[in-house]
Amino acid sequence: MPRSPLRHLHPLCLLAVLLLVAPLAAQDRFAALDRVVTDELKETQTPGALVAIVENGKVVYAQGYGVANVETGQPMATDMVFPIASMTKMYTATSLMTLVEEGKVDLQAPIGKYIDGLSPKLSAVTVHQILSHSAGFRDDAGISNRGYDDATIEEQVRAYNDTIFFTEPGAIFSYANQGFNIAGLIIEKVSGRKYSQVVQERIWKPLDMAHSTFQLPMVVTYPFSQTHAGGRNGSAPVVIRPMAASAPWPVGGMFSTLGDLSRFAVMFMGDGRVDDTQVIPSGVIKRLSTPNVPVHSQVEGGQYCYGLETLDVRGVHLIEHGGTLAGSATDFVMAPAQRVGVIVFANRQSHLTRTVDEALELMLPLGPKPAPPTPLAMTSAESTEYVGRYSQGQGGGQEIVKTETGIAMRNGNATLPLIRIAKDAFLVQFPGFTDPIRVEFVRGPDGTIAYFHSRLRAQKRVT
Repeated sequence: MPRSPLRHLHPLCLLAVLLLVAPLAAQDRFAALDRVVTDELKETQTPGALVAIVENGKVVYAQGYGVANVETGQPMATDMVFPIASMTKMYTATSLMTLVEEGKVDLQAPIGKYIDGLSPKLSAVTVHQILSHSAGFRDDAGISNRGYDDATIEEQVRAYNDTIFFTEPGAIFSYANQGFNIAGLIIEKVSGRKYSQVVQERIWKPLDMAHSTFQLPMVVTYPFSQTHAGGRNGSAPVVIRPMAASAPWPVGGMFSTLGDLSRFAVMFMGDGRVDDTQVIPSGVIKRLSTPNVPVHSQVEGGQYCYGLETLDVRGVHLIEHGGTLAGSATDFVMAPAQRVGVIVFANRQSHLTRTVDEALELMLPLGPKPAPPTPLAMTSAESTEYVGRYSQGQGGGQEIVKTETGIAMRNGNATLPLIRIAKDAFLVQFPGFTDPIRVEFVRGPDGTIAYFHSRLRAQKRVT
């Protein structure tokens, strides 16, 4: 589980200068990264990618690979607009934290203080819980190819009721998109402005993020990358129609560019400053960077802050968030102590994990790679502890079954073995994934297994 001194130049002009002047000197430095990106695009059958690296307040690398459209062969270009999906959450969280910093929102207050007319149970959930994915919500992004705008934020939130809960608030981290829709509506109610206006006025405009938008009609006025499906099992990638880039705006509806995202990274790693100007209060950056709840699955030791996840990798502290929609995947990773940021966009739903890893390897003082985890044996009694059904309700769920050698999870028609690597942690190889995924069983207050945690979501044990 992971992404300028030329003050008076527009970010896109800055990128052009860097691409024309710097690459000749930096070519050798980034040669290995170029090879990894090219190889990973081929291996994953992803048509195109964009990669940027920020170091010490500057964009030191920005490059497009492959094509933006498999039908036209249009090359990927560094000024292209693309969907950032769930990376939008860090902009929603930043906007709300500016209101917290101004004393207009209390993180420990119930959301009913800011939004009236919700059910009593939903009203009692705190702002902290919705922003840290610890509200006990089932995950239902509400993503489709419908049109979204500012008005649909309140429309969706007003439709939430007590069926949104699968467990009690505060019990466990479980990624749930609805919380950030609620955060978007709190922003509107407290500021008296539309959500998109607040993001524009408090983040995009001060950072000169001139090509960031929520509006598809604006996207098509710029060079942009198509989203693609297919590319698996020998099938050729195809353009998705209609464009699979539509999500509720506070949840994942933002489009941006390498230049704009780089400006945000520079600001964040500069404690809110860009070019000697305090753009965002330093208190906001501190709140966004503070760990709140353990993530459990994906990477050992990961913690969720507000709109960002933090983790330590081989001795280096990272802050990150990814984004995925049908047809695209984006990664945004920062190492604040080293002032290094990595941004990677792929125009197919396949995170380019080896590209991200190679960029981090190149730029950071990472410690030695850990040895692969040693599989641990289980007694029959131990394996029995985990067997059962886990669910967020509303149908579906996950069944854990006993096997001759341990336990496995049923995934559709497949039975996927779980390889134990720690007391309650396991690895599982999902179809279509290059590397095994870390999953974890979480115990309740009485010491018995209460949840199965996989791919950032918790499922409650069904008795």
